[in-house]
Amino acid sequence: MKILIILFTVITTLRLTAHAPAPHDLRVVVRDAETHDPIRGATVRVGTRGAVTDRSGAVVLHGMPDTSVVITRMIGYGERRDTLVLTAVLTSVNVDLVSRAVTTQDVTVTASRHEQSREESPVIVTVSDQQVFRAAQAVSLSEGLSYQPGLRLENNCQNCGFTQVRLNGMQGPYTQILVDSRPVFSALNGVYGLEQIPASMVDRIEVIRGAGSAMYGAGAIAGTVNISTRDPLTTSASVSSTTSWINARTPDATINARGTWVSDDLNTGLTLFWPHSHTRTFRCERRWIQQVPKLWNASGGGRFVYQASEQDRFSAEGHWIREFRRGGDHFDLVPHEADIAEQLDHAIGGGAVSYEHAFSGDRQRIAGYASMQSTIRYSYYGGTGGDPAAAERAKLYYGTTNDIIGVGGVQFTSQEWQPFGIQSVLSTGLEIAGNHVVDEMPGYGRSIDQQTLSTGLYAQLQLSPASPLSIALGARFDALDISGTYQFDPSSF
Repeated sequence: MKILIILFTVITTLRLTAHAPAPHDLRVVVRDAETHDPIRGATVRVGTRGAVTDRSGAVVLHGMPDTSVVITRMIGYGERRDTLVLTAVLTSVNVDLVSRAVTTQDVTVTASRHEQSREESPVIVTVSDQQVFRAAQAVSLSEGLSYQPGLRLENNCQNCGFTQVRLNGMQGPYTQILVDSRPVFSALNGVYGLEQIPASMVDRIEVIRGAGSAMYGAGAIAGTVNISTRDPLTTSASVSSTTSWINARTPDATINARGTWVSDDLNTGLTLFWPHSHTRTFRCERRWIQQVPKLWNASGGGRFVYQASEQDRFSAEGHWIREFRRGGDHFDLVPHEADIAEQLDHAIGGGAVSYEHAFSGDRQRIAGYASMQSTIRYSYYGGTGGDPAAAERAKLYYGTTNDIIGVGGVQFTSQEWQPFGIQSVLSTGLEIAGNHVVDEMPGYGRSIDQQTLSTGLYAQLQLSPASPLSIALGARFDALDISGTYQFDPSSF
């Protein structure tokens, strides 16, 4: 009896071994559908596993199942899904991607603070990418925002030329401006910041119309504008120059230089940019007050990305901006000798670091981040008003503002929890933001020294019971501490 049992066990084991499915290796070559040129940097995924194509547009995935659903994505191309039945040990396929002028399935992060297709987003997200900026020959962020549906960009001062965004009919302060999903746009930066950020720094702009306070705080009452900076994709360098004329007389010149480097294994990348813009003034006939402010802008920066593994990603970013603008009249005179003048000189510097780690087959992700930005502004607002007796008083209308803002936090995202068998994504995190501003304007008897500290806890659950239905439930708790000294002397007027 013992002999029979042993024989039966051996035979059964051999039969199971003979019928065990052999692992397959899949080689995918990604090409442009029109030119058949290989596409470097495309993402190829099968389930929770994925890789990025090399210089030849190829990638090899090991240990694939008999039936594999291959998802191929690349910026500027349509997403492609292919179901393959693998029979050989090594299967090689060509995947041709179709270029498109307008992206319809962009990957966005603004709606839920994690990457997902626009079609899967629980709220409507409109995207302007580099193709929009190039078509509009946009120099700054504000010029690219003009092409967003449901958004109005206003010029609210003929003197200094400051702009603001209106969403849902509400003024600019009710819209939350984010840089890489971080709220480092302080109240001071929000006045002229839309024109100060160069277009070459921006990869895309994501806009949500409507309240997003659960994820981003009380500043997102009217909507959210998220500015995503550019990641290095290929090794390249470019220099461009654009000149236009206002009223066929006044030149507006812009010079842009940009370079990117990517390692052979595509795990390390660096982007550097240096834009320079100079706008002269335009004076309407019969008036001395300038219709367009005198403007000089220079900025630069870089972004470093290191993909340590398929699960770990580190990035660091730094930038600086220097801008001078002058409005009013008599530009040949110093500001306090003009009839009316508004002059601002900004020096801005900032940076950010972030680290992401994925686990559980990329179904869970934790991220830590820190951002900081410092702004120094030298300003003048006033003039003699054409009265020589006011010349001495006009010298007092100079001011200085120092502003520094910092943001840090951690975020956890999970797709593991499936309540009642419903596909879901849970995002939760902690965010701490601090701001210190010192504003001095002796001529107006104004002195402000204010510190704010905000601590926020947030959570959002996105449920997808059936395609295309998606429901988002979110909540946020903020503790805000404001302190400072405020002085204002009405007798100064």
